[in-house]
Amino acid sequence: MRNPLARLFDNRKSQTIADLLSAYIRDTPTTSRLTDDAAMRVGTFNSCLRLVSGIEASLPLHVMRRLPDGGKERQVLNSLDQLLSLKPNAWQTPFEWREQMTAHLLLRGNAYSWIGWAKVVDRTAQTRNRATELIPMHPDLVDVEATEWNRPPRYFLKRKGGQRTELPADEVLHIRGLSTDGVKGRSVISDARETIGVALDTQRYAARLFSNDATPGVVLKHPSKLSKDAASRLRESWDDAHAGNTRRTAVLEEGMTLERLTLAPEDAQFLQTRDMQQSQICGLFPVPPHLVGIVDKSTSWGSGIEQQNIQFLTYCIGIINRRFESAIRRCVIEADETFFVEHLVDGLQRSDIKSRYGAYAVGRQWGWLSVNDIRARENLNPIGPDGDVYLQPLNMVPAGDVPLGDPPETDPAANRG
Repeated sequence: MRNPLARLFDNRKSQTIADLLSAYIRDTPTTSRLTDDAAMRVGTFNSCLRLVSGIEASLPLHVMRRLPDGGKERQVLNSLDQLLSLKPNAWQTPFEWREQMTAHLLLRGNAYSWIGWAKVVDRTAQTRNRATELIPMHPDLVDVEATEWNRPPRYFLKRKGGQRTELPADEVLHIRGLSTDGVKGRSVISDARETIGVALDTQRYAARLFSNDATPGVVLKHPSKLSKDAASRLRESWDDAHAGNTRRTAVLEEGMTLERLTLAPEDAQFLQTRDMQQSQICGLFPVPPHLVGIVDKSTSWGSGIEQQNIQFLTYCIGIINRRFESAIRRCVIEADETFFVEHLVDGLQRSDIKSRYGAYAVGRQWGWLSVNDIRARENLNPIGPDGDVYLQPLNMVPAGDVPLGDPPETDPAANRG
């Protein structure tokens, strides 16, 4: 008599991960139709997008002016600085506006905002344009067309009914991602649709597999040939325990024993595929895996978590910062080389307190940090003018100069009694 459990195990040994996925993938949308919403259903992709967008939006972004001595100062009263730090438009906070713009940039390779301009008269009685609002536009609603050589592209806003309205180039803040034509950035969803699509399909397959509890966890062994009634009862007991979403206890009869199964090779291969897809998704941004909860390879980027964080700020957040800064400088700031925008990243680069205090001690000792400089980095108020004094080591002077603080030379004869 054929083993009643055979139907549960038929062909499993010959299956590969491709076999496991092929039947299900045929039922899912093809990767050519991958959308933002579909990509966001991939857990790792969603986590990376939220992490990068949130961190980018949380960094202070200010308008700065270069000083004649090489320093810089924030332009608090500048209208653009107020848009970037207080109120970009009537309904969004600066965090929400930048988070949305960063998400558009990461998903579509392009982020657009309409720039509202107003004419104002400055203190020199000259009329100038001043940015008054930044209104984000979804990339699906903006068409960009190349023009003749050395001319800015043309921008069209798509409206309901299919009509298009051309927007003047100086009214569009366009932040491009990686571009191969210099006009539009490339979409990560389009460029990596196979990687994201496979991750989505494996996730869906896993959900279906575990929701139906299709993989048995035990083998039932019988010392002799099963009777018809025993086989029927065994089948019903097993199905009751393992079919559907409810797990109940199976009844073992007539000397049967239960043996637990280890992870089947094809299941192990499936899990390895999921791990590989998660790592590839992290690499699209790029984000260290430990920042999105993947901790089994926490040192894969270098020598430990702290170094991974530094690399994340350098190779991910730092690149996005430059894209925002250069685009705002090009599109919004007037042609004045003394003005620029800059992210303040000191807060994200803070190490542990012992390392920070050690670095402060070195900076204070060698004269390039004052007490007020250090207190500002620690988000503390200054202590007054005395805190702006910089120290100078006595022996750090050009050769031949008298070190600071040496007593003046005196005539030895004058001291003789």
